[in-house]
Amino acid sequence: MTETWTAAELDAEAAVRRSLEDYYRDGKPPWDTGVTPPELVALVEGPGALTPGRALELGCGTGTNAVYLARHGWRVVAVDMVHRAVQQAREKAEAAEAAGADVTVLCGDATRLDELDVPARTTCSST
Repeated sequence: MTETWTAAELDAEAAVRRSLEDYYRDGKPPWDTGVTPPELVALVEGPGALTPGRALELGCGTGTNAVYLARHGWRVVAVDMVHRAVQQAREKAEAAEAAGADVTVLCGDATRLDELDVPARTTCSST
């Protein structure tokens, strides 16, 4: 199915993207602490930890959580629409890959994954 976007919708999306780019250009955005949330750490390392598998992180920012997961054996695809954030996430991912972590960082709209080069076997499932 092909979706048609109005000029107003495209303008609104571009404005949001510019605003987010500004946060990353001006420094660290308030939502990107660089610290993996304790809830994720508990799922990965705590009692009853999940078995590593595939993960898809939408809105990955600078890749903190994607790299954390990859360093713990997960194969991760991380997506963000903000170029500056993706650049930083790719730098973190390259460093992690040198240590054997498997993380792919893509720049694009998380609501349009079919337009991205997401590796074929990335699927979502519930545990």
